[in-house]
Amino acid sequence: MPEEAVDFWPELNSAKLRTPLLILKEQAALLGKHTQNLVVASVNTQTSSAEFVHRFIIEAPTLNYRYELFIISHDLLLYPVQVLSGPLGHFTLGMKFNTEEEFVKWLKDVLNSDQTKRILGSLIAQVEA
Repeated sequence: MPEEAVDFWPELNSAKLRTPLLILKEQAALLGKHTQNLVVASVNTQTSSAEFVHRFIIEAPTLNYRYELFIISHDLLLYPVQVLSGPLGHFTLGMKFNTEEEFVKWLKDVLNSDQTKRILGSLIAQVEA
């Protein structure tokens, strides 16, 4: 009779991690509620063997218009998150956030920035014209 295999795997934590992608998707879903879906957001993700790259895109579907608000990246371990691009004047290329809390604070600042408000206002005005 064969011996039973010894299991060397650890107990995996069943708590769901809030990944940068999950946080971005939550915020993208909320934008449509604020604009009655006149302007919506989406997250486009690309992966390689070394990193995950997330593009946060604001869209005005009736205008067939897309605006890339920012790009971030991280490795398999989620943090640090690095800013690869964003609107001029508000972001610093290469900023890094070592924790979820730092990333969420930055994201809140970005989404509430005057520049983001101007972009959304302009798109809504054009859709409603």
